[in-house]
Amino acid sequence: MVGLGLSIKKCEEKPSFRHLRMIKGNRSFELDNIKFEVFWDLSTAKYNSGPEPSDNFYVAIFADSELSLVLGDLEMNLKSAYPVAEFSLISRSEHFYGNAIYSTKAQFCERGNVHDILIKCSGDYEGNKRNSVLSVCFDKKEVIRVKRLHWNFRGNQTIFIDGLLVDMMWDVHDWFFTSSGCAVFMFRTRSGLDSRLWLEEKTLEHKGHDRVEFSLLISASKNPI
Repeated sequence: MVGLGLSIKKCEEKPSFRHLRMIKGNRSFELDNIKFEVFWDLSTAKYNSGPEPSDNFYVAIFADSELSLVLGDLEMNLKSAYPVAEFSLISRSEHFYGNAIYSTKAQFCERGNVHDILIKCSGDYEGNKRNSVLSVCFDKKEVIRVKRLHWNFRGNQTIFIDGLLVDMMWDVHDWFFTSSGCAVFMFRTRSGLDSRLWLEEKTLEHKGHDRVEFSLLISASKNPI
């Protein structure tokens, strides 16, 4: 993974994306008249099978000196030393390179389970002709399988996870047909009452409640960016 991508939502502000490319440090910036400060330490982080750190790390985000988000197990008693804002993690992005097997973890709602996700592009044989196949597994169970990926290089399917409809979109055109060799996979939840694919939705105003969604963006390239 090249960088850790985070998006946070505070009140009604639009999410902002920042990439933290050093293993330890801090950064401050201003967005919509709100001062954000980010502190992180991945220098002693431990990893399992995927690119996401599992132990010995922390990422802390302050908005106007109010603690808005803490990730990791090295929290340095931040939650007791600073006022804590209400927050929701609404999106995450990861980048891979160098192979066609990508594994990560994701939790699609606050009360849901943390799922192991495996995306694999491989080949099978039908009539002595090699065909690329895209398979997506949740917790070692295949939930999506796309054959003839060279022809079906863009598409979407909907799966059911933790009582939620989750739309998956893939675009592997550039991986097969351009020199950039990039592929994109996205997962995003939607309301069970809404039958439309989230890509088709227009911006709607919801009065009296917040519509909380989560999205996971995975990008992949053949070579390091």
